[in-house]
Amino acid sequence: MIHCIHALRHNSVTHSQWGSPLSLFRPSCLSYDWTQCDKIRLVGPSRCSGRVEILHENTWGTVCDDQWSISNAEVTCRELSCGTVLETKAGAFFGQGKDQIWLDDVQCSGHESSILKCLHRPFGEHNCGHGEDAGVICSELQERCVDATVVCSSKSFIASCEIPLIFFSLNVIDRKPIRVVNGTTRCSGRVEIYHAGQWGTICDDHWGMQEANVACRELDCGNAVAVKYKAFYGKGTDQVWMDDIDCTGRENALSECPHRGFGENDCDHNEDAGLLVLMLSHICFSLLESVRLINGTDRCSGRLEVFHNGQWSKICNSNWGSTQAKIVCRELECGAPQHLNVRLAEGSDACSGRVEVLSGAVWATVCDVDWTLEKAEVVCETIECGYAVNAPGEAHFNPGTGLVIDSINPCFTNKTNLQNCVKNGFKTSTCGHERDAGVVCAGIESSFIFTFLLQSRNVSHIKSYVQKYRQGY
Repeated sequence: MIHCIHALRHNSVTHSQWGSPLSLFRPSCLSYDWTQCDKIRLVGPSRCSGRVEILHENTWGTVCDDQWSISNAEVTCRELSCGTVLETKAGAFFGQGKDQIWLDDVQCSGHESSILKCLHRPFGEHNCGHGEDAGVICSELQERCVDATVVCSSKSFIASCEIPLIFFSLNVIDRKPIRVVNGTTRCSGRVEIYHAGQWGTICDDHWGMQEANVACRELDCGNAVAVKYKAFYGKGTDQVWMDDIDCTGRENALSECPHRGFGENDCDHNEDAGLLVLMLSHICFSLLESVRLINGTDRCSGRLEVFHNGQWSKICNSNWGSTQAKIVCRELECGAPQHLNVRLAEGSDACSGRVEVLSGAVWATVCDVDWTLEKAEVVCETIECGYAVNAPGEAHFNPGTGLVIDSINPCFTNKTNLQNCVKNGFKTSTCGHERDAGVVCAGIESSFIFTFLLQSRNVSHIKSYVQKYRQGY
């Protein structure tokens, strides 16, 4: 049995000057509107980079790059649960779209939960061609159940600075030569291979479970549930790269399996191969519509069941823990497991955001006076998000509401004291919500962005961070 905290979404931005953009999110899981899912996508080399497209009137259309900015891209990345923006792209960098151009002159502040809540011209009104299609490259920070295939290390980590503060960022992007497209999740859809600078499909001749399992493993998606034939997920375009693939099932990549040779085939796109994955082996439940909680008090609590082979089944509790519960809650858009009594709100992922603690029966924010990286680390450890990378204040993750508590007390010195304060109550603060404290945690798994805050007065603290990364913390 698990019980999730309802996810918090900022839902106070409306603009009538340009019409009434559609809200993709609701402030409570209880009122979540499933019909509004998947209104935005990126068409490109990965799920989190590509040409921005919007679904309107049952038709996908592009966004013009007029006034396309970092703020616009930041909202897009957050809406897609793709972390933070790395680059904005203009001039149809990811290729020209077709059909409609739905949005033009988009102007986001950067805090909106959906690009459709930003200022923009009415749908379909623009002065652009598809040569001006907008794109974005996101960090994919939230993909915490996917291990990068690269490991960065250094023999030394020395900083000699005359200024007191340096901000250093290392971006590591893992781009695999395989993807699935047009599916309902990251791990279902038409299989495509990247070869000779171009994406192409796979013919379904000899396509079976052994081949699908190799593809799933290459995608970090666990085991295949089903194989799909005859362009089940729609027809591809351009090349058919592979045909007559014959895998043993033990290979690490489809390219290791015998096949005719790239580009040699007797197929057309009517025979494009697909796959469907239920990622039990990687404790990731990828199919949103195939996971449910039953016999609870609401949609976000109850016994976990997974739909498999045409029926709902219970999950064995062997090796079940808070990490798995956290993944399920996130997949169901239900926030974090409630037993933590500490949560992060309005961050880009489950391990960053405004700090909120349960004080009695009320959620309260924390004043940033004397808020330090060490105190933030106690929060990160409590919610099992690794260690603290940054401890922003001044309502960096937007102001909260309700009670504000004081951080100048023993409550945040360690996990035990924090849980005791949850039971016995916190000291209230005179701070306003403009001083709400936040935290950015490193996360449980290897992330695609590593951000280090280097202070010349505290090099030993940074060295311990690097050591934790090397040890696979």
